[in-house]
Amino acid sequence: GNILDRVPVSPTAPVNSSQIFFLEGEQRELVFRIWYRLLKIVGDLIGNITDPLNLNNAMEGIEKVVNLFLRVVNKPDKGGTARMEDSDGNVKLGRGLNGNTIVQIFGQWIFGTIKLKKPGFDDAKGNAVKIMCKIFDQCRDTVFSKEYITRFYNCMVDVLQDGSAKVMTQAIMHSSTIFSAEYLTGVRILVPSYVYAVHKILTKKDKAVDTVPNSIDFCYDSDQ
Repeated sequence: GNILDRVPVSPTAPVNSSQIFFLEGEQRELVFRIWYRLLKIVGDLIGNITDPLNLNNAMEGIEKVVNLFLRVVNKPDKGGTARMEDSDGNVKLGRGLNGNTIVQIFGQWIFGTIKLKKPGFDDAKGNAVKIMCKIFDQCRDTVFSKEYITRFYNCMVDVLQDGSAKVMTQAIMHSSTIFSAEYLTGVRILVPSYVYAVHKILTKKDKAVDTVPNSIDFCYDSDQ
């Protein structure tokens, strides 16, 4: 039968999210499969939520779930379950939850929120930046795909050069150790943007320094 049919349901036994770390084998796979299906119900956050407060609340909820995933990734046994999709969109689960898995699941909402150009969404954008930085900073055993690293750098350049002071500050506060991350290829391409952002915040000027390059096309030619 359906794998979900074997999930025990008891109205008198509420689920404790911390219990996931004590599950093994098929039980743990079932939990991740259910989480994935529930997350798919959310749909297009960016297109469906037009109120800044609601989007910020959504980002706060996503952060809580991402934190749980990060706890699994950083467990010594690395016993998580990775989510992949085949060409028909069917979910396939395998051992080895890592940073790429988390970006696959949550990236569309995180990156989409950061790229929003609408006024009034700074709180939501700031939370999205914080979540993004957590993923790329804490998953140090992950070899991130080129696509995800590029999107991370693009978002950081966009925030550090054109974001509000509130969003810039979130980016700087939650990415203070990324330049020591050898697993992030070409990370030093972000240095000019950091210099620009810090100078802008400290001087409180709209145009503190000349525009810095925003292209990261050559970041993979860098030896860091």
